[in-house]
Amino acid sequence: MHPQPAYRIPDARYALRPSRPVLPLLAYGTLGLSSCVTVKEPAPFDLLALLLMVAYVLRNRTDPLHRRADASSVQIVFLLLLFALLQFLPILLSAHDVATSAFFAAVTGFLVLLGIHLASLAGRRDPRFAAFIAGYAAAAVFSSLLAIASLHPAVASLAPETLHFAGRPKALFKDPNVLGPYLVPAVLIFLVLAGRTHGWTRLAFLVLHLLCSAGVAVTASRAAWVNLAIVMGLFLLLAPGRYKLLSAFAVLACATVLVTTADDLQRHESVRSTLNLLDGRLGLQHYDAERFEMAHRAWRIGMDNPAGVGPGLVTTYRGDRTLAPHNTYLRIFAEHGAAGLVALAFALLMVTMRVLGQLLRSGRGRGRNIWFTAALCMLAGLLVNASVVDALHWRHFWLVLAVGAFVSAQPAATAAVRWSSQGRHELRSAQ
Repeated sequence: MHPQPAYRIPDARYALRPSRPVLPLLAYGTLGLSSCVTVKEPAPFDLLALLLMVAYVLRNRTDPLHRRADASSVQIVFLLLLFALLQFLPILLSAHDVATSAFFAAVTGFLVLLGIHLASLAGRRDPRFAAFIAGYAAAAVFSSLLAIASLHPAVASLAPETLHFAGRPKALFKDPNVLGPYLVPAVLIFLVLAGRTHGWTRLAFLVLHLLCSAGVAVTASRAAWVNLAIVMGLFLLLAPGRYKLLSAFAVLACATVLVTTADDLQRHESVRSTLNLLDGRLGLQHYDAERFEMAHRAWRIGMDNPAGVGPGLVTTYRGDRTLAPHNTYLRIFAEHGAAGLVALAFALLMVTMRVLGQLLRSGRGRGRNIWFTAALCMLAGLLVNASVVDALHWRHFWLVLAVGAFVSAQPAATAAVRWSSQGRHELRSAQ
């Protein structure tokens, strides 16, 4: 009997074994790939996700989640479902626009269920989750390429309203402040994969790591920059030495290329305009004071309405159309009430403590599980990012929560491994 291995996300080779049904893998890979197209609502991602969740429920009617999940997983799911249900309390009590509020509540409920669904796949090491992550990573690469290419006037002129917002690249998203954080998990995923491979494959993953990092940079989203800095700083602090060396090598190689080509690059108008854009985003913006005021307004609304004013209604409270609070937690407090905020806060705290606990138990130094490290870093960056942007309805917000909640789930804390006669590891339940 071999010792229990540390958990890892199933890789593509496992997902695409001949014994695995190809159609579900393609469906979940397509779901991940479609996550980069959110210009119009409902997005293709939403429609496909709804179809796949319904199909999953119909095929697993006799095998509900609670039979496979441990107590901690059930508690997290309970808190998330409680948060989704508490949305309807302010709708019944005080919402001035019931239809709009019910719509936003339905959207939030859908995203909660999507997060739970993806989490259940990740927790069971289902190859469909690996296919979804592969699709997401490919979508992040595509979005980075499109954002960088759209800096050139010839590309931007093809669809200026689709590719740019206020002069900033947004690819096929509605806002650069959504695109930037969307790319951050991919930056870390490609660095982890580079550390787990060798040769040309490692080099290819390092190039993709730098490409997605550049994609985050050109969005000119200050929140995304902080998100990336937290994720990479914490990861390099916790990860084994080879990841520090890989990151240093990638940064040094990139800096060398930029320094040696700086004179040629600055001759291009698109490069100069990009540098001016990034330089202008380093300081306070003219609307920052108004954002702080809107955050304070959301706090006052929450204090005056303990049950909340209703999902989606904080910007039109008492008929005054204003900017969004640009703070996920204050928006939830104002719209969903104190009970909704507490339910979600406890769920986020449990997810974070769960990942941290699994990370500490997985070992030290080189023996530490790298996916637990990555999950913790993604969570830390996302939770800080959510304090300066409304992130509740980001699809990737719930993806990162799903990874954090159930990448560390071992309904398995019980899974045993045996060595088959063919020399391959096969999972079997030890429950």
